[in-house]
Amino acid sequence: MYKDSTRLVLWVHHPVHSPTPPDPTTPKELLANIVAMRNTVPVIAFITIVRYHDRFPWLQTSQSFNAVLELAVRHSAVGTVRKLLHSMQACGKAFDERTVALVTRLRVRVSHRSLLRLRRRWMPQSTLGAHNRHIRGDGPAHHIASLFGETIEAELARVQSDTSLEVLSELLGTPHGVSRREYREAYLKAFRRDIKKVVTFERLLRKRRKRGQVFLPKLTVASVPPHSGSPISAIEGLSRDYEALAARPAKEFGSRIPPLSTELVSHLVAKIPSTRNRGAIHHIHLLLIRRFLLEGKREVGTQIATAYVQELCLRHTSLPHHVVIKVLSIVHLLLHAKYGCSSYAEGRNILVAMLQLHSDLKPQPRTLVILLQNLRTANRRSVRAYEALQWFRKRWPEIEDESVRRTVAKFALQGKSPRGEAIAREMAEREATFGTRWRMRVARGEDLAKPRARSFGKIYTREHRDKQEWIRMGLITRRAGFELASGAGSGKHYVGRIS
Repeated sequence: MYKDSTRLVLWVHHPVHSPTPPDPTTPKELLANIVAMRNTVPVIAFITIVRYHDRFPWLQTSQSFNAVLELAVRHSAVGTVRKLLHSMQACGKAFDERTVALVTRLRVRVSHRSLLRLRRRWMPQSTLGAHNRHIRGDGPAHHIASLFGETIEAELARVQSDTSLEVLSELLGTPHGVSRREYREAYLKAFRRDIKKVVTFERLLRKRRKRGQVFLPKLTVASVPPHSGSPISAIEGLSRDYEALAARPAKEFGSRIPPLSTELVSHLVAKIPSTRNRGAIHHIHLLLIRRFLLEGKREVGTQIATAYVQELCLRHTSLPHHVVIKVLSIVHLLLHAKYGCSSYAEGRNILVAMLQLHSDLKPQPRTLVILLQNLRTANRRSVRAYEALQWFRKRWPEIEDESVRRTVAKFALQGKSPRGEAIAREMAEREATFGTRWRMRVARGEDLAKPRARSFGKIYTREHRDKQEWIRMGLITRRAGFELASGAGSGKHYVGRIS
């Protein structure tokens, strides 16, 4: 049972599952089906997509394997990636440039986790001087960043002169963010193992074995106290370190982004002039700007983004649609709160400055949705989001769509005020009048009898997901059409059905 933010309308979740597409007859249809299943909403389980691909070995190609590999890398499923690569070798499918790039991406995403678990000698707890380093501020998060930096350096050591730009660009990626609790458990587990080692050495010393006497100088030199001590003092120091580490908040164990490798930048700068693939160059700029923003170097990232957007605008008198999409993908990074945008006002100023670079640049609904996310923790966000929509709608009427109206309605209900409820009801009425997604007919299995992958992607990508969100907020009912709920959050019965 779910209650909306006003706690007036109860909502029971009825899951909607996306069916699998029909059996393909050609390799091209298999690839299209895999791509459609990856992008389907409601989401199809990852293992279901892998099994669907395994059902048609006679239609498998390197491209279809890469489509499944990309999804496996997104999930950081190392075992599944290994099995897919073995299957490619068994089927005689060649590893193309895309395959190598995906494998490199997986190494970048998960190698530091392997080092965290297996190579404990890199961890601060593996030496008995950890306490002094913690005092200097080298906490777990800083060391995780150093692990990731070492991973990139190891990958760069294997880079050859003929390595493509696509493979090099994967080294600009970031570590896969596992939960802080997992990092914390891994650190504490490694620390406990170190304590067991010291206890074992102490037991050997008590038995006056030669092996224990050999390790005695190493323990005393690396012990926490500066003076020479016994294994017991080392154990006490480790115990104090362990208790201090266990008392740290979980947020201090989150992974951080290390500084960008100068060697990697030099490799990229040497490769870009000889590359004619504009898509690869755009991908490099996108990842490079994202990396600087994640490192906290927002000024550098903004300068690179502005210079690249100016170059794209100067290259065309009239911007084609694909160039506008490229420019907006760069601008969206600068507007995102995750990448350092501190407030809605800052994001709007950046957006206005970027749009002034060319008259053909216009924001999309996704642009406004990303910008409005900066109001999630702001005061009076219900009214401010509505005012922002009015400001943008006055200049670009086409910017308002279902996602924008739903975002404004969500913020309005969070205000828990009569003004907010009125705004949410107005957004629901405008969606009922101008919305198009909820008008689509419910898809059925027979819809896939003749049309195949293309129609599958169109039918099931947005199957009533948007309408379910409006129901969840308590603004409409589950009946056919788009009928407003009783009072739409105001406690009064709202009569009428808008269709």
